[in-house]
Amino acid sequence: MDNKFSNILDSLPPPVPRSCLDPFRELIEELHRRSRTYREISSILAERCEVSVSASTVYRFLHRRSRIKSQSRKSELSPVPKMKKGNRRAVTEEKISVVPETETKTDEIQRRISVLKHRHTPDQTKSQLFHYDPDEPLHLPTKPGRNIDQ
Repeated sequence: MDNKFSNILDSLPPPVPRSCLDPFRELIEELHRRSRTYREISSILAERCEVSVSASTVYRFLHRRSRIKSQSRKSELSPVPKMKKGNRRAVTEEKISVVPETETKTDEIQRRISVLKHRHTPDQTKSQLFHYDPDEPLHLPTKPGRNIDQ
């Protein structure tokens, strides 16, 4: 790097903490590791450190820091594809196999669409509870083998 740029970077002051809880980060994390509740942590901070914050502020502080840590860990590790809970679908007729690396994403999507199109769907006419005809009054059908007079 150029000396001019390095002089500029060295002359900048350290960044100011964005949260009033930043100076107490290690204490808060250690209290959380020791199974203290957010309410207990906020009361300890108020009594011992003279910092008045709510339990929800402590919660958000910890979870933002954990997200930042997990994102930095993920960038260091090689990416491993994970499926979200909403994307897990059971295919009954044909299982989707592992996609080779040479296959592109669009090819994979097209293949999955074709698998879903050719999947067997249950016949919906079997479980018809009633038939709607706008010209006739609505009535529920009787079960087979059951007399209405009983």
